[in-house]
Amino acid sequence: MSRPNSFRQSGRDQAGVETSEIREPSNPETPGPWKDSPKVRSAAQIHDERFRECVSLQAQYIYDTFGKFPGTVPSMFLIMYLQAHHLDLDFYDKFYKPGSYLKTHAMHMANWHSGDQG
Repeated sequence: MSRPNSFRQSGRDQAGVETSEIREPSNPETPGPWKDSPKVRSAAQIHDERFRECVSLQAQYIYDTFGKFPGTVPSMFLIMYLQAHHLDLDFYDKFYKPGSYLKTHAMHMANWHSGDQG
């Protein structure tokens, strides 16, 4: 049985041997994109049994009432959208490892707004 809030990561070690290990979001040893991944991972809230039972009860109610989950929207619901914004590169540089954004993000202001006043 799978543990709550965990996932299994498979791959090969340096010798080419197939490996599989459980990674948990709150485990400080689970890698992440942050500069201080152990600190970020350790801060993750672990939901207790009472909370999981509550969520399970609500999901079962929806399934029993509507005959499916989710209850009032199509099970496969696709929304097409475009989100445009300027990344706060200083934030990513401070808290994330190099490579957390693309070169196009790094060059955006120079490429598109170099002549802007203000």
